[in-house]
Amino acid sequence: MPLTIIQATSRPDGYRSELVGSAAVADLIMELSTDDVDYDYVRDSIEDDYGQDVKAVLQLVPLTKLKPGHADANVRSTKKESKYIKLDPKTMPPILVDKNGGSFDILDGNHRYRVAKKLGLSNIWAYVLLYKD
Repeated sequence: MPLTIIQATSRPDGYRSELVGSAAVADLIMELSTDDVDYDYVRDSIEDDYGQDVKAVLQLVPLTKLKPGHADANVRSTKKESKYIKLDPKTMPPILVDKNGGSFDILDGNHRYRVAKKLGLSNIWAYVLLYKD
C-alpha cells in the first residue's frame, strides 16, 4: 500500500491554513525558493494574473489531479529533489496550485511534486488559489 500524506492529522508545521493577498502568496514562494528570485517580480506577476486580493487555502490534493507547471518553470534539479526526498512526507512544504476544472496546475512546487510521486504518495499539501475571474 503506498504511503499517503492524508495520514497527517494537521497541516505541516509553520504553514497557515490560508494566505490572504498577493504579498502573502509571494512571501510563500520566496520562502520556499532556493533560486535568486526578485520579490517584486513575483508579487507583481501574482497580482497581474490573480489580483491583489487573491487567497490561497491549504488542503490535501491528490497527485493524480496535479499537472506539472510550465516547462520554463519546471527545470529539473537533482539537488532540489534530493533535499525534499530526505524529509518526512508529512512535513514536506506545500506546493502552490491553480484549480483548472477538475485538475490543478502546479505554479510552484514541481520538485516536491516529483518527489511525492517517487515516494508513492497519493496526496500532497497544496495552497489552492482562490480568486475572482
